[in-house]
Amino acid sequence: MSSRERDMAVRYLNKGLSLKEKGLHAEALENLKKAEEHSWVASSPALLATVMQNLGELLEIMGDDENTFEQYFLAVEKLERLVEVVPSFNEQLATTLSKFASMLVDRDEKEEGKANYEKAIAIYRKLRRENPRNVQIRSNMISTLNNLGALLADMGQKAEAQWKFEKALDMLDDKQCPAENYTLCFEKKAMVLENLANLLIESGELEQAREKLSNVLELYSSLLDQDHMTEFYQARVALVLSRMAHLFVSLDRKEEALQSYTSLLKMYGELSKLTPENEEIMVEKALVLSSMADLLEGMHAENEAISKHEEALDILIKIQSSDELSNYSSIIVSIQLKLGKLLVAQDRVAEGLTKLEEGIGIILSFGEKDVETIDEVYSYLLQTCEHLLERSGNGDTEAFERLLEMHDKLSELMTTPQGISCKARIMKILGRVQVDLGNKEDNTSTLINAADLRTQLKDAADHSSETSEKFDIIEPNMFCTADVEELESNYSKITEGCKEEGIGPENITHNGSIMDTQERLADLALDKGRYEQAFDLYMDIYSADNSRGGALSKARDVLEKLESEIHLNKRSGSILKDMEFLVKGYAMLADIEPLNSEHRRNLAATEKEMGKMLLDTGHVDEARQRFGQALDDYLLLMGMPGNKHHLKGMYAVLKELAALLPTIGDKEKKLRCQEKISKGYSFMCELDPQDAGLVEDLATSLDHQASLLASLDRKKDAYEVLDEALGKYELLYQLESSEKAAGKAAVAMNNMGAMLARMGRKEEAKQMLEDALRIYNYLLDQEPDNTEHMVHAAFTLDNMGTLFGNMDRLDDAKHMYESALQMYMDVGSVDPDDTSYNEYAALTMENLGAVLERMGRSDDAKWMYENAKKLRIVEA
Repeated sequence: MSSRERDMAVRYLNKGLSLKEKGLHAEALENLKKAEEHSWVASSPALLATVMQNLGELLEIMGDDENTFEQYFLAVEKLERLVEVVPSFNEQLATTLSKFASMLVDRDEKEEGKANYEKAIAIYRKLRRENPRNVQIRSNMISTLNNLGALLADMGQKAEAQWKFEKALDMLDDKQCPAENYTLCFEKKAMVLENLANLLIESGELEQAREKLSNVLELYSSLLDQDHMTEFYQARVALVLSRMAHLFVSLDRKEEALQSYTSLLKMYGELSKLTPENEEIMVEKALVLSSMADLLEGMHAENEAISKHEEALDILIKIQSSDELSNYSSIIVSIQLKLGKLLVAQDRVAEGLTKLEEGIGIILSFGEKDVETIDEVYSYLLQTCEHLLERSGNGDTEAFERLLEMHDKLSELMTTPQGISCKARIMKILGRVQVDLGNKEDNTSTLINAADLRTQLKDAADHSSETSEKFDIIEPNMFCTADVEELESNYSKITEGCKEEGIGPENITHNGSIMDTQERLADLALDKGRYEQAFDLYMDIYSADNSRGGALSKARDVLEKLESEIHLNKRSGSILKDMEFLVKGYAMLADIEPLNSEHRRNLAATEKEMGKMLLDTGHVDEARQRFGQALDDYLLLMGMPGNKHHLKGMYAVLKELAALLPTIGDKEKKLRCQEKISKGYSFMCELDPQDAGLVEDLATSLDHQASLLASLDRKKDAYEVLDEALGKYELLYQLESSEKAAGKAAVAMNNMGAMLARMGRKEEAKQMLEDALRIYNYLLDQEPDNTEHMVHAAFTLDNMGTLFGNMDRLDDAKHMYESALQMYMDVGSVDPDDTSYNEYAALTMENLGAVLERMGRSDDAKWMYENAKKLRIVEA
């Protein structure tokens, strides 16, 4: 090594770092490159690795991604060679590997990124064993575990991702966080919890995700209480509150969502005081107000919703008028449309229509051509029209005519099928209003024009249904028409239209038929929202004449429309009562058409939703019964074509039932429920045998089932179920070959060994326990500091000690108990602060004491008993 070349390299390195700190990046790059050249000549791998790492960081700051990647690639290569000679560079290698892995992920080279993260973690794990109190190593390992967890989640490996996040959180336990750096510890914990919450949301575990976000909120609030980086943490709290509000909405916990939005508004108020010119904060505040308004509308607090929309609109208009570069027109339009519809619904018709006109005016001003946006406006016009129709005492047609004018202006910009349907519906409603006002001629003309509009949505060669619709439009007016000439005119319109289309009377009406009258009455009941009456009438028609399949189809439509209104929060009164009616209705349809899987699916889905609602309102027993009925229906669906489509729904029910098992006090009832859960998972595994997650769920369910059987002293049945569970754990290991799967299999083998021992099958028990122990030895070779594996291995050694004691092999029993105690001591060396296993260690000491007593070593036995007692005192 040339001393001069090394000195020159160090000089250029220091100068480059100094220029980098001053922001003179080009000059810094020139000096670092010279440092690299001299490092090569000096043949100094350590110096070269340091220079190349700093070069990579500088290139990253300068935005030179390709050269940055190349520098980190070379730095990793050099450091990997260097640590073979100088192990002290392992920490630098781990840090560089972690950074390089992140770059690989950014380049969408996920498998390579995963491999490098895992290398880094393996090095950190080794470093932690050597330096258990080193805060920086621990912090870097946590960051790497978090990054790997996020990558695994993105790759769809959710179980592994969750394990990584939980491992990182274990390392962030309060006992392990250094007091002098709790801020960084809290920040990292919040970051990991947020990633874990994202994963749980994607997995549909919304309640668990909510708990994690609540923990994040507590962490940031704690930091705020200490006056740490107030503005930054307030912004983070605002983000978490926003996510919690959306999550509460998804969980249908509206009051809690409203509280989150209220806290969020308060936080944005505090942020706006710190940075009054920050336009982005004001926009976020407006969006929160709008979201609150949507929520309040769903809670039937329409006046409060209007107030929030108006407040949001004022903020956005003020920003828009003060900053010509800002353009929040699309948000303003959305709020104006919502506000217009709400105002009309609250009988403030003139104000509401004006807001709608203003929103459409903005769209026309910038020539919006997006079909989705235009269709959304048509949808609001139609909803407003429906609200106008529901108003009591509407005395004129002006409001409907204004809606048509708005529609015509919008259609000049773009006409869509939704727009045509919207206009037809508005015209049809306008016609009804004209009937109420006695303008029958206008009414007939308007309604027929509405039916004609619908022909634009269909094949021009088939307008028979529209002609039939014209008859349905005109016929109701015939019964209230006193003028003979008008009656004849209307009849002429019917017959002439039928002749033109070649439609026979049987296709449009059955005069004099009681069932026709009944069907029209059912139609009217449906229009008025009297769903139970409509459904019963349609079912009566079908029961009287099952050739009238249309009545059965309409009965199904009644249920679907009611279900839609429930989901859109349009129903008042008892939602549970409505859902009970849905269950009754879908059950009737499923009995009539047992081969129609759609009826059974709707029944199962409704029972599932009803179970959730009962659970949310504290009716746990009733909720469990509903979930049980839903599971019965999903099990029936498993035997029908297209059964794979129902896996998601069935899986959700199984998870709910499993969560509710602890609420069942009677063991026999709990066992029956657990058996049903196992049966469900078994069906799902048959349909998707390669899904490792399902196999794991089935194995876990069987394991619980075996425990229940054992508690009922049904040893033989418990053994058979445990044997089946073990088979599933072995299959799980074949599917994913992970340490986690192997660990679960070992736990099952340990339980089976203990069960065999209780059944008196000692040799089989010995073999099973030895097999479990072999797996734990293998797992601990892979992860020497995995305390979970250590504790489970200790359990198995303790069971083997008990077995040998019962076989009068006292020396072997003593050896096994001592090995178990040594394993507990190893746990303590890895994590000195963990005392959770002390009770188990005390039990093993007592077991060993009993064996020593049997061997005549009373003093040693007494020592064991006394120390077991001390260990329990420490634990307490």
